[in-house]
Amino acid sequence: MTSLLTLFVHACILIGVNSMLQPKRVKDTYENSCLHNAVFNFNSSSTNYLEPKCQTLFMDKYTEMKNFLNYTDMQMNYLYSLERAVLRKYEKKQNGRHKRQTGMMARQECRTLSDGARGALFGAIVDLKTPTGGMSRYDTIAGMHSFAAYRYAHLGPSFLGWHREYLIMYEEALQEIRSDVVLCYWDSTLDFLMPGSTQRFTVAFSADLFGNGRGNVINGAFANWQLPGGGTLRRNIAGDRFPGPPPSLTRPGIVDLIATDPSITSHTQIVRGGTGFTDPDTGRVHTWEQEHDNTHVWVGEIMQDVVAAPGDPVFFFHHTFIDYGWELFRQKINPNGNIDLRNDYPNVGGFHAPDAPMFGFQGITNRDGYSDEYTRMYAPHPTCSNGCGGSTQFLYCPDGGPMANPNRRCISRDINSDLVPAAAVAPAAAMQAMASGPEATMARFGPAATMGMFGPAATRAGFSPAATMSMFGPAASRALFGPAAMTRAVPAVGSARVSVEATDAVAVRSALSEPPPPVSGISFESSFSDSRL
Repeated sequence: MTSLLTLFVHACILIGVNSMLQPKRVKDTYENSCLHNAVFNFNSSSTNYLEPKCQTLFMDKYTEMKNFLNYTDMQMNYLYSLERAVLRKYEKKQNGRHKRQTGMMARQECRTLSDGARGALFGAIVDLKTPTGGMSRYDTIAGMHSFAAYRYAHLGPSFLGWHREYLIMYEEALQEIRSDVVLCYWDSTLDFLMPGSTQRFTVAFSADLFGNGRGNVINGAFANWQLPGGGTLRRNIAGDRFPGPPPSLTRPGIVDLIATDPSITSHTQIVRGGTGFTDPDTGRVHTWEQEHDNTHVWVGEIMQDVVAAPGDPVFFFHHTFIDYGWELFRQKINPNGNIDLRNDYPNVGGFHAPDAPMFGFQGITNRDGYSDEYTRMYAPHPTCSNGCGGSTQFLYCPDGGPMANPNRRCISRDINSDLVPAAAVAPAAAMQAMASGPEATMARFGPAATMGMFGPAATRAGFSPAATMSMFGPAASRALFGPAAMTRAVPAVGSARVSVEATDAVAVRSALSEPPPPVSGISFESSFSDSRL
């Protein structure tokens, strides 16, 4: 009797709970349908295509997001036009099926692109950055990765889907400029494999690719890149991180673990908010999102700041690789593409709940981000067996060719010189700073002044007087940057190829000559320290 009574009570509770949830489910269904229709048929001049109830709902969401981001109507209309284009391009309406995308150019590792393809992509990014009608389209997209979005897009399972949608929106914006470009990914495991402490000399951070890696970015396609809040884009790759330990790039073992380990078969095992997996290097519980954090810290400066990170174009190359790693996992657990992986979304609550709205993407839920609708095709990462993706200029196969394991990764080449544009050192003030050596830098900025200018976050990123002194030293600075040396090294026009240390010195001095870019105060943190650094 007692057991029957207990079952009856439990049944009544379940019926009651379900009846309470039913109105919310109906509301959510209507809301998602309304917002989806509003964006799919978005018209910046009128909302008359919507029924009155949906008009009100859409304008409430529009105003809410506009206030969150502190955007103008011009910026909001641009974002919605991109979202409309994405929905129309990717949505599969026939039979309600979700298939992996075909017929699109595959995303490949940035170093394997031809010079022409890389130039086209980087040129489109620069064009996207250039203000049009007083608005930078690049900055408008970057601003979506805001403080308001932080809690929706990080620290939970929606991290993967949210950033996939974000990449697709960014790629759509680039393709509106040049239809023949696709995003490339920066496989930072190829730089992790560089021997010893040579990572700071990786060719990835040179004028040929992403631009120099320490101080203000003064060469490459993104030279003198201005940040939305003011200041020049700066980096500090593989640098000291006060007060924390040295950072790390993405580890090959972690990528291989989530891509091939047969015991990791569910999203709950790779995301925050789930069970995670055991990090083989530390023995701690780990996730793919945490591994992603490490590279943000390794690049440093803007990339280390959660909100400001998209201000560096490297953000999108890094996240395209994170998406590639996720896709390897998805293909492992769904090799035939016949499983709807939305049903594998972890059952969590709060901002990352399966059916919670995805911030910034109207009519899309967190669960939808796991759909195959938005999956992109990827070229395999460079290995010895595929000839390093055809790139011998930037990558090499260790030991010169296939050995016992032909699938082992290629390794990034290092550089011993880089380009310094004349404009980076031509002004008289800059020349005077170069000639004065670090003693003057210490006198001008000193520990207290430097801390005041750059604050703890910047000191963590490595622009401390001590770091400048240890990097260059008085004798080295005078030898490399005295007036005579600068006259020889840098012509009045064009650029000169000098040592990486010399390039760093010019770029760091440039960073010290201007106020630091504003940061949010929320920083990515390393979960693993590379002792080689």
